[in-house]
Amino acid sequence: MKKAFFFVLILLIGSALFSQQNNLTPKKFALVIGNGNYTGQPWGNLRNAVNDAVDIKDALESLGFQVDFIRNGNLSQMQIAVINFKNKLRSASGSTYGFFYFAGHGAQDRNQHNYLIPADADTPSLNLLTQRALPVQFVMDELEEARNELNIIILDACRDIPTSLDRSGSRGLSVIGNIPKGSIVMYSTAANKTASDGGIERNGLFTGYLLKNLTTPGLTVYEILSRTGADVERATNGDQYPEIRQMYHETAYLGSRPMPIPTPQLPVPAPQPIPSVSTNFNLIAFLEETLIEAKRTNQNLNIVTLKRIQNVLRQFIVGEIKLTDTDISHFERLTNLSIENKVNEQIFTELIKNLKGM
Repeated sequence: MKKAFFFVLILLIGSALFSQQNNLTPKKFALVIGNGNYTGQPWGNLRNAVNDAVDIKDALESLGFQVDFIRNGNLSQMQIAVINFKNKLRSASGSTYGFFYFAGHGAQDRNQHNYLIPADADTPSLNLLTQRALPVQFVMDELEEARNELNIIILDACRDIPTSLDRSGSRGLSVIGNIPKGSIVMYSTAANKTASDGGIERNGLFTGYLLKNLTTPGLTVYEILSRTGADVERATNGDQYPEIRQMYHETAYLGSRPMPIPTPQLPVPAPQPIPSVSTNFNLIAFLEETLIEAKRTNQNLNIVTLKRIQNVLRQFIVGEIKLTDTDISHFERLTNLSIENKVNEQIFTELIKNLKGM
């Protein structure tokens, strides 16, 4: 009777594993805006901005993102796109990543508020930025309302402000004051500095290197951005140094994860006689080995736990191992917690401590 129960439990764990692995694959949405053909005054055209945005869109789509794309957008188009972007992130279930990219003119007003300039914006005075340009803080506030796991905001928008607009010498974008939790913001250059519009063939310097690292397999988000910053700084001899600010401290991948390091193969021992009696199960060793495997393979601990419990139950059913009532009780608890995605290292550590103290 007990073995029949465990057979049903194995099937339940298999179903839970399938569901969890589906939920752990993040849903990915992006909004990409490229403004290069400026018709309003006093903004000049940018030869690479649209190319940059098109190529970022293509790269993100190759990584599995659903991308909304705006080419030479006006203020209304940009506002509506940001709101729609927020709604997609907010309505998606499970783990969700957002990627916002803007290439074009950017400016700060006299209060050091940042704005992204629409392609048709006429702003003969800095005081008109509040009415005719898109506040960067508006983007941040909308993404904060989305409450998804991770948002990446890339602003390739640190350009010289025309002297006819501001003779005070203000340059580029200022530091963003309020970064939402779960966000990483990258400027194409440091605050109050300017970025080159020329660069690598059809792309600007910053986005050219971003594309190279974005499409490199096995890099974390932070590795993609930090390598991009290092590449730009190296290429400009330190004249342009991208800046990263973050309120996200987990490990995330936009594309494929690195392959786990294979465990060295030990020599296969000579076959031993099969014991006539089942071996006793070591719960402490099971817990310790599960923690090690999760760290070594960089897998979710809940999934590793369910897989290993499933394997132990199979061994029990065929008579290879013995399980005590204590083992069974702990397995039932761990199975329920893992199915609910609530197992963590602290639970394992406390359980190991308690078992060793018995």
